[in-house]
Formats: sequence, C-alpha cells, structure tokens
Amino acid sequence: MNEIDQDIKVSKELDRQANDYDKSFTVNTYQRKAQIMVVEQLKIADGMTILDLGCGTGSGTIDIAKNLHDTGKVVGIDVSEKMIDQARGKKDIAKSSNVEFHIGSGHSLEYDDFFNYVICTNAYHHIKSKKRVFANGHIDLMN
Repeated sequence: MNEIDQDIKVSKELDRQANDYDKSFTVNTYQRKAQIMVVEQLKIADGMTILDLGCGTGSGTIDIAKNLHDTGKVVGIDVSEKMIDQARGKKDIAKSSNVEFHIGSGHSLEYDDFFNYVICTNAYHHIKSKKRVFANGHIDLMN
C-alpha cells in the first residue's frame, strides 16, 4: 500500500469514529494520558512553533497552545476532515488564538518555517514513510 492509499484508508476510518472519538474508552484511558504526558515533558517556551502531527480532535494541540501563553504557534494536522472539524470546535471554545488546524498528511508537509518540536502522539503507527515525514518537519535541532 502506498502513502496516498494509507492516508485514504486512515482518514475514512477516523472520519467514521470522529463524533464519538473523545468518548471512547481507549482515548480516555490511554491516548489522552499519553498526550498529557508528552506535553508535560516538552520544554515549551513562549514564542515556539510546534507541529502536532496526527492531532485528531485537537485536545493535545490545545494543551500545547495553553502552555505557549498566547505566543508562538501550534499547528495541528490530521488526515481526517471530521477530526479536524472537532478540533476547530474545541479551538473556538478554548478561544486559542495561536492554534491552526489543517486537513493534511505528514507525507505531504509543506512549510517554509521550522518547528521547534514535532510531536506525533497516538498516530505514528499510521505513517508509512516515517523518515520522509520527519525530514519534512523542518525541525530546529538547536532547541
């Protein structure tokens, strides 16, 4: 299966799950805890730019935005349009001005800026070409 077919397969399944995703047992017992743990371990400083690859419904992305204190930027990307719709709704509720959510794939990242961090909690296993994805992340390895 090539990268495009993989992204289509994953997006269809996540679109199917999107409305009830945050209510699922797995999300509440494992995935959300993993997001929180990752965010707590990042050395987030005001002004950073962070990419949340496979952001799902955006809970972890919003957590990062709060830690940036309305500075910097967090970009959440997911292949599922319905997951991104959920994430954008959370952004509106949280009134986070430093968050962007986009439908997209790590396989086709195109950013001129670099990211201080690229995180990928609970989605890494869906990425077919891991080396290519992270090479496209423009990671600033000096931080």
